[in-house]
Amino acid sequence: MPVITLTTDFGLTDNFVGVMKGVVLSIAPNTTIVDLTHDVAPQNIHQAAFVLLTGFSYFPSSTVHVCVVDPGVGSGRRILAVRADDYYFVAPDNGVLSYVLDRADSFECWSVENPEYRLAEVSSTFHGRDIMAPAAAWISKGLTPESLGPKIKDPVRLPALAPQKTALGIDGRVIYADRFGNLITNVSAAEVPDHAEIRVGGQCISGLQSSYDAVPPGELLAVRGSHGFIEIARNQGSAQDLVPGMSISVRVIAGRPK
Repeated sequence: MPVITLTTDFGLTDNFVGVMKGVVLSIAPNTTIVDLTHDVAPQNIHQAAFVLLTGFSYFPSSTVHVCVVDPGVGSGRRILAVRADDYYFVAPDNGVLSYVLDRADSFECWSVENPEYRLAEVSSTFHGRDIMAPAAAWISKGLTPESLGPKIKDPVRLPALAPQKTALGIDGRVIYADRFGNLITNVSAAEVPDHAEIRVGGQCISGLQSSYDAVPPGELLAVRGSHGFIEIARNQGSAQDLVPGMSISVRVIAGRPK
């Protein structure tokens, strides 16, 4: 059974998500639709890119992942259909697929332009309903992305996710904060020893812990998060006060703290 996932910044107050599902099911009634999340912060392309990166590979091969975080809707920006390794993606060409493409062994991109595979009337403010949902539904039915439009080689890309390695260690940044206030960095957990010193937001954290309750309530800690990155947390609290505006650097010093 084909699978389509939806990632948006729509929330669930309005009917946007439900209408997109209705469009998909009208074209491909046997499709399973999964909500990855609809709580991406409005217009936050970087956050959506991280959500896709850390979620897409847990689905069966040939799943079609649709992302509608689209501050440029109605403008001249393209809409992409992408085949990356064993998965398909439909999203605006604004960088939201960057992290997925960075990790893919191979990928191909097409600009979604064929009017045969969209709704008869296209709104300038709801391309998720009128263009992206139909394209995903047709792909889930076996349509090759080549049928949707011309192949392109220059998708918009965000800055690389990888941190910088320096003589002192690793200089990274916070890339995501979850609803618990845990801060996910772009530093790969596999590259950080247990005894590392981590500096973030003027705070110094010594060593990596194995669980959130390894320190007293209210204290900061660092762990190897479930996404494979170093995560900064506060036991029974939020660490988000460290990152006003989500702009903060993280330095990991591999040597044993003095």
